Amino acid sequence: MSEWGATSRLRVGVRLADGEQVAGELHLQPLVSHHSGPETPLDLLSRREPFFPMTFPDGSVRFIGKAQVAMVICDPMPPESELDRLGITEFVEMEIGLVDGTICRGQVGVTLPPTRSRPIDCLNAPGEFMVVWNDGAALYINRACIRIARPLE
Repeated sequence: MSEWGATSRLRVGVRLADGEQVAGELHLQPLVSHHSGPETPLDLLSRREPFFPMTFPDGSVRFIGKAQVAMVICDPMPPESELDRLGITEFVEMEIGLVDGTICRGQVGVTLPPTRSRPIDCLNAPGEFMVVWNDGAALYINRACIRIARPLE
């Protein structure tokens, strides 16, 4: 059996930094060492490796450079694998403008101590990617591709 057989696939849309959009499937590991349950898109995007594999509708596999990914869009993971694991205690409604002109609106989860739960703290939190929940979708946004952001509350 090939290494691809051990992963689960998740349909996603990827918006690249130059505005190009591609659709395909991510390959997520069934287990990861740093939490219980399967790998999430945020786990995959947080790995140290600069590229990740993606299978396209024609069956071809391509390797996507994370630095060139502005946003990954997919159905949200089940709450126990994403929200609970991230320890989110509250949400901040934000509008985020990307470098290609895309505007995203949604809720950003606050996982920081109460003394650091301002909207700017969400933007300055560790990690290259942040998660925004919007209309039943999860948007995994590359912080380096954010041009401007503002709280909506």
